[in-house]
Amino acid sequence: MAIESVAVDLDGTVTPFALYNPKIKFPWYFFLFYLPIISIAQPNKAVIRYLRNIIEQEGKVLIVTGRPIQTAKLTKILLIFYRVPFTELFCVGNGRETNERKLDVIRKNGAKLIIDNDTEAVKFFRKNAINAVSIAELLTPSK
Repeated sequence: MAIESVAVDLDGTVTPFALYNPKIKFPWYFFLFYLPIISIAQPNKAVIRYLRNIIEQEGKVLIVTGRPIQTAKLTKILLIFYRVPFTELFCVGNGRETNERKLDVIRKNGAKLIIDNDTEAVKFFRKNAINAVSIAELLTPSK
């Protein structure tokens, strides 16, 4: 059975690392310095294959990130440049309640699964009745 819609975190999940804690509120212009650093990071190839498979099965891939909305255009350009398969991009902003804003996007868009590198976020989504896996769980072969 194919997954109809999956939500995936960006930094530390699609990209190989996250340089900041999304729970800490930074001014949006902080990301003007941050984005050039992560723009040179190649996306995780295993995650890209997984997302491509979702798209090939006519599913939706929602990138749901704690990046500020002001960075959405540049983030979208980088996703296209690196050929990251996605249907929609949602920049929910960082700071307090980032996971709550992500949860709202997930519910409104009917995502059946969320993939995140933050184990605390995964626990939060599971507690709120959302099927969630960490990036480590996704990439670990099942026995």
